[in-house]
Amino acid sequence: MKHFIAYNVTPSCTGIAVSRRFKHFDWLYCRLLEKFTCLSIPPIPEKQITGKYADEFVEKRREMLERWLNRLTRHPLVSKSEVFQHFLFCKDGEKEWKAGKRKAECDKLCGAAFFLTVKSPMTAISIDEADIKIEEFSQFSKTMEQNVQRFYERCQSYGLKYDGVFKNSHRKFGSSFESLSDAFQQHGSAYSQPITEAIAHTGRTYVDIGEAFGEQPRLDILHLMEGLQEYTGILSTFPEIIHVHKSTVEKVKDCERKQTEERVEPDLVEQVTTRANVITNVTLSEINLFHKQRVIDHKAMMQHFLREQINFYQGIVNKLQDSLDMYDKVV
Repeated sequence: MKHFIAYNVTPSCTGIAVSRRFKHFDWLYCRLLEKFTCLSIPPIPEKQITGKYADEFVEKRREMLERWLNRLTRHPLVSKSEVFQHFLFCKDGEKEWKAGKRKAECDKLCGAAFFLTVKSPMTAISIDEADIKIEEFSQFSKTMEQNVQRFYERCQSYGLKYDGVFKNSHRKFGSSFESLSDAFQQHGSAYSQPITEAIAHTGRTYVDIGEAFGEQPRLDILHLMEGLQEYTGILSTFPEIIHVHKSTVEKVKDCERKQTEERVEPDLVEQVTTRANVITNVTLSEINLFHKQRVIDHKAMMQHFLREQINFYQGIVNKLQDSLDMYDKVV
């Protein structure tokens, strides 16, 4: 008997839950890649074979798929495309799903034909000016990708310290207080009992702080790593987008050169230039959208991380203050 998992995701644009299998997400991803040549379509979370039915893994993948879907809902072209709308609003019936699937797979306005649906501004940006802007972005995206990867690795290392060195050192430090308290307990006098209890409380406090260090990464560092990993995927889409534009620019320049040699008709040069303007505008629009989302996303990521760090260390301060107050009972 075949088993499969249906993921219940709630797109932010509708607030209505939809149930889809992983193969449906994979199908949508492939269709979007085929249809939108010069748009940044981030990769979906990788499919895992071993342990794929573990509850924790299933929930984490569901969250990642929902996050991926929500990013696409914020794209002005993708979110309004027929294939994306079909994915969001098709009911659970197999007949309706297959009908929409066939229609999407028969879409003629895919790849290069997609540009026929785009209307460029009346005032066209010069090819040379656009080429400079896109080359600047190419260098920026490479630098950002390198630093995102480096940041991700540092987060990973830092998180391991929280659950390793930091956790264990605080627990060992706490046990030293507890051992001293046990030694004091042997005296057994009422006079020394308050200091014995205060030191024991301090020991338990440091043990608790160690446990808190072990739990903290899932509240802040892992969330930050997920955002960085998502941007690694997004940035990986741009080399191909930039390659398409560069190829278009080269074709325009080649046609212009042949025109000066009277080897091509002016009409053909005009057609190639018009097409290049469309591709250029789509590429620049995609770059502008990336920068806008980059600011919004990283603001949210850093705010979440710092709020959780503040809550964490404030919790430590509160625990230490409680231990300090215990010594006021010692006379």
